[in-house]
Amino acid sequence: MTSPDLIVIGAQKCGTTTLYEDLSQHPQIRLTEKESSHLLAPDATQSRELYSRTAVPPEGRLVEVSTEYAMRPLNDPAQRAHEVAPDAHIVYIVRDPIARLISHHHHEVAARTVVGDIEEAVRTVPRLVDYSRYAYQLEPWLEAYGPQQVTVLKFEDYMADRDHGVASLHALMGLPEVPLEDATTQHNAATTKRVAVGVGGVVARSWFYRTVVRPRIPQGAKATAKAMLLPKAPPRPSPPSQETLDRLVAELTPEVEALASLISTAPWWDLEEKWSA
Repeated sequence: MTSPDLIVIGAQKCGTTTLYEDLSQHPQIRLTEKESSHLLAPDATQSRELYSRTAVPPEGRLVEVSTEYAMRPLNDPAQRAHEVAPDAHIVYIVRDPIARLISHHHHEVAARTVVGDIEEAVRTVPRLVDYSRYAYQLEPWLEAYGPQQVTVLKFEDYMADRDHGVASLHALMGLPEVPLEDATTQHNAATTKRVAVGVGGVVARSWFYRTVVRPRIPQGAKATAKAMLLPKAPPRPSPPSQETLDRLVAELTPEVEALASLISTAPWWDLEEKWSA
């Protein structure tokens, strides 16, 4: 039975699409459709069946990338993952949590799933902050798999040296290093992405479309349709006020420290130094 050797669980707006494209350049790696989210199927049997649809060569590795796996409390599939793929390695890529939140807000405004400026949104849309609580998101994965099977990547380091970062994941899967053909293009950047909105957006984000329909559409046809039919993301909204930034610094600094404690490292970001007046 096919099951993933490596599962990238997010975080959202932390370079997962770029990581997906980088991993796809290795000839021995097969990836499920981006954001296919097979672990969110109704039961474990169906999750296993969905993975089995991806043909993997005898010496190959199966990889899944889905930011929906680090979206507590909406989704919490760590135990399902361990039931389906107990030997998988878990990868969580994270960035400055306030920078992530601001990018996430732009993403949701573009998709019309959030209406209003960021001042209102951080008070009324809990997921904007929750998905930046990296320790909270990571805890169930550490409990299910243990620290030896979980790797946390720092987005800023990964983007600064993608060849080194992706080579470390090749090594985790016991594969030879294959240098990237392109380590400069940042995929799914806000300045270039196309956005499905309205009814089309609801359909495009549905689990059925991503799991059943989208994998049957040739990659070239999907890219052409996006370019022709979908609008570009709107300009970035106005940044948060200093008052809001100060509140986010106070709220998320303990989360940065909690993540550092979980993975036994020094805190990766000094939010007060970067974001406070």
